[in-house]
Amino acid sequence: MGIVVSSHGSDFPVPLEKPSSIKSLRDVPEDIKALNILLKENKLEEFYKKSREWYLKSYPHSEDIASVQKFFWLAYYVSSAPLFPFEDDDCRTTASFNDNIDLRLLGDVFDFSLTIARNNLDSFTVHQSLKRKELAHLFSLYAARMLHRVRNAYVNDLPEREKAARQNYQKAVAERMEKATTLEEKLDPFGAETGRMARNLDNKIVANDGRNMEIKNTVERMEEDFVPTLVRLFPGKKGEVIKYIRMAGYQEGEINDLVDRTVGRDSSTEFLYKGRSKKDAR
Repeated sequence: MGIVVSSHGSDFPVPLEKPSSIKSLRDVPEDIKALNILLKENKLEEFYKKSREWYLKSYPHSEDIASVQKFFWLAYYVSSAPLFPFEDDDCRTTASFNDNIDLRLLGDVFDFSLTIARNNLDSFTVHQSLKRKELAHLFSLYAARMLHRVRNAYVNDLPEREKAARQNYQKAVAERMEKATTLEEKLDPFGAETGRMARNLDNKIVANDGRNMEIKNTVERMEEDFVPTLVRLFPGKKGEVIKYIRMAGYQEGEINDLVDRTVGRDSSTEFLYKGRSKKDAR
């Protein structure tokens, strides 16, 4: 069985605006339209491979509106796409799952988007009929969506799930052995399938463990870029910064901790600490 689309992470708190909300970015580049088709057909593995190809060729030049359009539409589709679901008992571990091609592409697009937002945003408004406020919103919205997606993908109870999967396998073997009528059946209860089933279970557990760790590491890297970029895009505007942090799925207590961990308190972030209690404003 190949990789299938998961519906996980559909609880993003706001509709995901398309780049076409900005008049100059309205046109969808023809070659990028293929990504939308792959998503509609649930061909998630192909989607991430094709998106990687376009990402490697995509650089938004402020003087070239077509390149800006292409980059924003790529970011939109990548932030819209589901991640690979965790392997279930019947699913054969694939190379794309083991290599985390979805997480790695999403992380790359996230990093590149925020680098552009921090360093090149104003140049787009100089050379094109684009407004800084609108661009800052799209960059922040897509980044929040991607971070939200990865955070939601982490499985807290994975060890318990894996323990249950092993117990289910052992139970199935015991039941088959109990019904066996020959010594050969007792020694090899599932016949030729016994070894394959055991290997698939072991491979699935190893792959899922590795993926969960990759998700955790990816979230930590994304957080380190996310909050400093919001501070840069919305200086002095605590409401705007907190708005996008909330979009990424952080609750009240988590927001303070995230700010402390990623930017801390200095002259450029003092506005984020206004209104905190003395206990929280450390």
